[in-house]
Amino acid sequence: MMCSCAPGSGCKTSNADNTDIADPGKAERSREHNAESHGLSKSSDSKNGASKYSKWGIQLRDAALDSLTLHTVTVEHDPTYRRRKTYRGYRLRDVLRRIPRWKSHARNLQRQNLSRGDTLDRYALIFRCRDGYAPTMHLASALRAEGLVAVSDLDAPANKKWVPFHHGKQEVTPAPFYLVWEHVEPDDHNYRWPYQLEAVEIVHLRKEYDLATPIDETREGDFRVFRTHCMQCHSVNLVGGRVGPELNTPKNVLEYWSEPNFRAFVRDPRSFRARSSMPAQASLSEADLDAIVRYLRAMRSQKSAAR
Repeated sequence: MMCSCAPGSGCKTSNADNTDIADPGKAERSREHNAESHGLSKSSDSKNGASKYSKWGIQLRDAALDSLTLHTVTVEHDPTYRRRKTYRGYRLRDVLRRIPRWKSHARNLQRQNLSRGDTLDRYALIFRCRDGYAPTMHLASALRAEGLVAVSDLDAPANKKWVPFHHGKQEVTPAPFYLVWEHVEPDDHNYRWPYQLEAVEIVHLRKEYDLATPIDETREGDFRVFRTHCMQCHSVNLVGGRVGPELNTPKNVLEYWSEPNFRAFVRDPRSFRARSSMPAQASLSEADLDAIVRYLRAMRSQKSAAR
């Protein structure tokens, strides 16, 4: 699954939005062993095998969204369908307020003056999709723009909720949910457009990505580039997406791929593997690719599988 991103020219921010944000850093830490350093608690639903996120996450199908107001939004440049589209769904802000502890800590934020954007940038949303795709974006960015958790495509035939499209070798639809943005261009990586969306989590970036964060602080910028371009599909030390392979444990990808071949593969995966599901990264800048290689090189001495 691919996802494009961008803060739009019509971004809106209100005091009401900022005062209704909970402080994930204050949540109780009651996760199982090996997950205590991450910002969410998760329990398993034995009946259907689904994960239900307590405290700072929510399964969308369990969120009683039908009590929220439905909105209609037209997206001028939809990155999935590559054309103008109109959707019906729920405002992302309203959906986030269904997260159990969202409202309970709003006053804490006001008291601690944590409503400033620079502080909110320490927190992120992780969008969990059906196929293991797990893109992230800053919470502050999400609150500056108008996101819609779409439940139907108004361009679909009368007896259908969605228009199918080709994803790799399959024909799929965005069901059950598709996050779209108003007044946001599809080519900016600050925003994500995940489809087949099932759950949303709020995490503290440092805590959630602790095992994937380089000890060498000079590689922090390289990690940000990797997180933006790669981590929605790939994991490092089992932190990240599940669509693509793990890249560090037990073997770092640069321990069995030469750097020239790795770079060439990233640029054009199908020149190495027929029908590769990884999209070509032809638009990735040389500087960003250099940063990704430096980050992976740095992580070779930081292997862990604690999750």
